Amino acid sequence: MVIPRVKGKRREVRRMLARRSQLLLERYRRGEEPPADCPLRAALEGSSQP
Repeated sequence: MVIPRVKGKRREVRRMLARRSQLLLERYRRGEEPPADCPLRAALEGSSQP
């Protein structure tokens, strides 16, 4: 991910990513199905294969 070197932009992007991560974690904790394009879902499904 390329973040422009503009004052405050990096902080804004980090906050956005943190919020998205929190929402995704809340979905997992409630037992809801994550989106099909979720990178965490893909990683978890890939690690369960022998």
